[in-house]
Amino acid sequence: MEPMFLDDPALFSVWATPDPNSKLAAAKHLAELYKNYLSLAQCYQEVSKAVKLDRRMQVFCTLGWKTALELASTAPPSGFLAGTSVVAEETGDPHINSFCSKHQSYFWRSCGVCDENYISYGSGDLLFRE
Repeated sequence: MEPMFLDDPALFSVWATPDPNSKLAAAKHLAELYKNYLSLAQCYQEVSKAVKLDRRMQVFCTLGWKTALELASTAPPSGFLAGTSVVAEETGDPHINSFCSKHQSYFWRSCGVCDENYISYGSGDLLFRE
């Protein structure tokens, strides 16, 4: 019998570019998102770095793919620029990883949607596969 390897299904996040004129609002959003890990001051420092480097930041995480697409198509949270939202697998980074044009998401190894190994809907603890 051949060994079977199980991969966790892909989860997704939404990234957006912080607005240079609204760094505090962006930092407040991130401080709420990462309240168990980062302080408002730490988030403000990270937002300032991202603005200086003109880089996107993760604004929503632990999402199903379709939920992430829906969030990315709406206005980003306060403090982030409209029209800059993208979807990436949780292990992906839109600055360095590959992009699947068919599924409109960045990925690290291979597109989880193409591989049919992904979470479809939900966020946090309420995640669903189709």
